[in-house]
Amino acid sequence: MAVLCTDVGTASSVAQQLTFATPTTISLMDGSNPSDSSEVVSTIYLSADPGGYQPQELGAYICWGANAFILVVNSTQGLDPATITAAQTALINHPMLIVITDLDSDKSSFDESLAVCQRVFGEDRQVVAISLPVLNDRELVQGHLYLPTESITWMTSGDTVEEHDLDAEHYDLIVNRMEELFHALTITSLNDEFVTEVLSGKGADAQIMQEQIVDACQRLELIPVLTLQGSAGLQQVAQLASELGLSMTDAWTPVKHLWLDEPIATVLTNDLIRLWQGKLETSSYLFDGVEGEITAMQTVGGVEVMTTNASTISRATYTPAAVPGTTISKSGLMISPPETNL
Repeated sequence: MAVLCTDVGTASSVAQQLTFATPTTISLMDGSNPSDSSEVVSTIYLSADPGGYQPQELGAYICWGANAFILVVNSTQGLDPATITAAQTALINHPMLIVITDLDSDKSSFDESLAVCQRVFGEDRQVVAISLPVLNDRELVQGHLYLPTESITWMTSGDTVEEHDLDAEHYDLIVNRMEELFHALTITSLNDEFVTEVLSGKGADAQIMQEQIVDACQRLELIPVLTLQGSAGLQQVAQLASELGLSMTDAWTPVKHLWLDEPIATVLTNDLIRLWQGKLETSSYLFDGVEGEITAMQTVGGVEVMTTNASTISRATYTPAAVPGTTISKSGLMISPPETNL
């Protein structure tokens, strides 16, 4: 999961927050001894520099390393042209969710930031808020309201987060927002039963709504917009990002090779590499056609490994030095990047 923002420092900060907050998925596989065949999967967050989107024909850095991405919009700064171009490039093949931050300033406005995102990215997608900022008595943002669960997360003076059900007056304030969300989901949903229940006025179960949001987003038909202020909203962003990214592992690769069993990897930043297909091991390879060698590999967590499998991001030591975007292969014989969407 890549995190993109006009301010690279903000992208890095949000990526660090999400790294601590993101849920870990544990799957017990079928086998005689389930404990030996269990699989633990965690989302990896990479901050992306809008200026690092080169070369454009490969879909940019964010597409090389991530299954999906988060666009962070600082409500006091907006979006610059480079970030808009980068996000639109990544949207060709990748799901996106938007997080709006820094809503405490006199210059900030959630509604204006949302409107900008809808205008820039909403031509062929539904761009809809799924959370809203909640103000305290001093008119400062102290929490957020998550529409699918109809609940409020509230940041206390000790920077802990509490969750509350909505009061009666809150429903009057969000009725239009709920209608916008239901409208976006019914337009994009492939679930006839869900659409029928919503149109009949019955509403929808929170878990089913979450599934519909993720599904429509993965099909590149919907962009959910959330708020993030301090710790308030962090768990909802992390949960949605995790669900969005984990199931996209084999959806797209930046290049295709004539031999599908041959390893194809991409050099990222911070000594990371992304393996798209095949198996990678400590051995000699071609780095964009130049002979080189991978001398050591580790998991992102720092565990030494001899091989890595497809859809894996790992740390690697290699010579010669390679810039982000470099393609690693055995033969260096490539065909063009895929042109179709997910």
